[in-house]
Order: sequence, then structure tokens, then C-alpha cells
Amino acid sequence: MQSETLENVQQQEQVEEEPASQYQRMTSLCLESGGGGDDTVQKPPPSGQDANNSALNYILFISAFAVLGSCLRVYMARLFGEDCELDKDLDDWLMPISSNVCVTAGGRTQQNGGALFYDLPANLLGSFFMGLITPNTPTVDRLPFLGSKHPLQKDAVYHTGLGVGLCGSLTTFASWNTQMVVMMDGSYCDLGSQVLSAVFGYILGLMGAIACFHFGRSVAKWVCDLRNPSSRDGITPSNSEDEDHPPIQPIDVPYNAQLEPPQQLSSQDDSSVCCRSIIVRATPFILVSVILLLFIAGYALEGIHFYRTMIAKSMTAPIGALLRWKLSGLNSRPEGAKLPWLPVGTLAANLIASVVSIVCIVFADRFHNEEDLWVDAILFSMRVGFAGCLSTVSSMVKEIVNLSEKYPGHAKSYLYGLGSLLAALSICLPIYSIIGRVG
Repeated sequence: MQSETLENVQQQEQVEEEPASQYQRMTSLCLESGGGGDDTVQKPPPSGQDANNSALNYILFISAFAVLGSCLRVYMARLFGEDCELDKDLDDWLMPISSNVCVTAGGRTQQNGGALFYDLPANLLGSFFMGLITPNTPTVDRLPFLGSKHPLQKDAVYHTGLGVGLCGSLTTFASWNTQMVVMMDGSYCDLGSQVLSAVFGYILGLMGAIACFHFGRSVAKWVCDLRNPSSRDGITPSNSEDEDHPPIQPIDVPYNAQLEPPQQLSSQDDSSVCCRSIIVRATPFILVSVILLLFIAGYALEGIHFYRTMIAKSMTAPIGALLRWKLSGLNSRPEGAKLPWLPVGTLAANLIASVVSIVCIVFADRFHNEEDLWVDAILFSMRVGFAGCLSTVSSMVKEIVNLSEKYPGHAKSYLYGLGSLLAALSICLPIYSIIGRVG
């Protein structure tokens, strides 16, 4: 009996050590092929969980993607209309192109069309991306442009970086609401108060984002069907093991989330797949480094003030995105709570960011001296960087769609979407109107 018990204990210890041996084998293959360099993957943590899913890795990926998303949002605003209206002393590579596009408008000049607000293209694109990486069926991969067995399909850190960092920061609720409030008030607009245009701006912004989210989901399904013809027959790819995972929530990972260890790969494919995964994971950090170096060089060599504001914005954007990620933990509440279906965290992030944004813009309109360039850079970084990344349209739209699917025939999704817009307007319009008329 004692010998049998000893054998059982040894077998159990051997089974518990198998995940660690898999990690060591996979890591050694990566290091041999030149893919090493990250100390967090050199040995498994004692708990058997992947060290790449630590809080530090979430923070790094969300921050990097937030910088990329906010930079893309600023340049899209310039490309589609901002450079056509604003009298800037700016002569960079984009100006010859953007000054001839003129699709959107800011509502402050003589140019009509403020309902198509500056950040509308970015909000539409970010909502499309969010739909693309948010499957609503187990036959669609979370990253449809990668293979079903690709390790990144199970990488919660990378998913969170894409959803919270890139999509959440590419879209902005605060800047959208700020432009509508400024147009409604009309104190600093050449055309005066433009209530009707602002109302249509709210409607077009919300409906357009929802439509782009659905379109992104459809594109993901088409791509997955092309890459995996068997999925059209109901054979599930990488999502098949997630039986308890909500179908619409693979992107927003909680702050303390952990994943199971990566699946064991064949020795023939370990090296190439691991190296490709490392390259993909390193791409956002490489892009951020290059972009920041270009901004610094543009400001140091050309003296262009816009690049100074972009550097300041890149410093505050990750703070806003990380705070929004932290607040998203309030979205999950017990059934006994009041309005348990309401995503309180996202709503709070959007309202707080809207207040910060409107305070920055009214301070700039009413009190700021444009010759003080450093103050201008700080206000820009707080409004476009911090508040722009603290707020989000893509996550709000995803939650609206989630509510409409979870509660079909109920008005919860409409109450959340329209209520968010009305709450932001009700709070920010008095702030702008009162402070803007002080003195």
C-alpha cells in the first residue's frame, strides 16, 4: 500500500510539472532561433500561469496601442477637414494633401457641415476595428487575419491592447461631445448657435459607429470563412475551447486576468511560430519609438509647434487609456445591484473625459493667450490625449450591441446609448456656457 501511494504521488507531481516543461521547451526553441530577450518568458511562474499576462504587460501593451490610436485619430482629423479650417502655422508633409480634402468641419468657421465632426472618421474606423476583433460566434477567430491555431489567438494581453488601447483610443467620446457643445452654444462660432447641426452630429456619430461595428463583424466572418472553409460547416476554430466565455466580450480583459499556458506546438513549427508571434507583439513598441523620434526630430529641426503638442499628447494618452481600463471593472456588477445591466465604468469614463475636455476648450477660448505655446501644448495634451483616450466610442458601441442582443425587444441599449449623449450634453453645456461668458 505504501509503495502504491508513493507511486501515485510521483505520478501526480510529474503531471503538475508538464506545463512547466512545455514552457521551457518552447522558450528554448525561441531563444535558439533568435527570438529571446524577454526575461518574463525564460521560466514559468510558480503558479503555472504565463508570465506575459502580468499587470505590467497589460500596462505596456495598452499604453503603446493608446499612443498609436491617438496619433492616428489626430492625423485622421487633420486629413479629413481640420487643416482646411484652422489657421495654423503648419507646413508639414500632410498639409498639401489634407488642405484639399475638406470632408468634415469644426463648426467654428464660416464653413457649414459641423454635423460631420472632426473625429467622425476616426470613430467610424475604430468601431469597425472593434467589430473586426469582437466575434459573436464561435466559428470566428478573435484575430481573423491570423491562423486559427496562431498563439496570438489566445493572447489576452494582445487582445486587450488592441481593444482597450488601439480601438478605445482611436475613438473618442469626449472630443465628439465637446464639438457638439461648442456648436450648440455658438459663443465662439462664426455661424453662431448651430443646434440642429449638433443634434444631427450626435445622431450620425452614434448610428455610424454602430453600423461600422456590425460591418467589422461581418468582415471578420468573411475573412474567417475564406481562411477556414470548414468553419462554414460549423467546425469551430480557436474559440471552440472557450465554452464559458461570453461571445461578445473577448477583448475587454479584467485588470487581474490570467490565461492558461499556450497550447503545445509540434517541434517542427515551434520555432517559426514563436518568432512570428514575438515580431507581432514587438511591432507596436517599435512603431511608438519611431513615431516619437520623428516628432522629436520634427520639433528640434523644423521648430514646428504641432510636433511639440503631439509629444505632450503621447505622454498623457496612456494615462487616459489605463484609467478607462481600470474603470471598466465597474461594468460587471451582481444581479442584485441597481441597474446591473448598465456599463457604469464606461459611462463614468466618458462623462469624466467630457468634463475635462470641455474645461480645456473653454479655458482655451476664454482665457488662453495663443502666444504661450507651452500652455497650448498642455491643453492639447489634456484634451486630445488624456480626455480623448479616457473616453471611447468603440467600447460604448460594443456594449450597446451587447445589450440589444442580450435583451432583445427591450430599450436598454437605447437608454444606454442615448442616455450617455444626453448626460454628457447636460453636464458640459452649462459648464461651457457659464465659464465662456465670465467677465
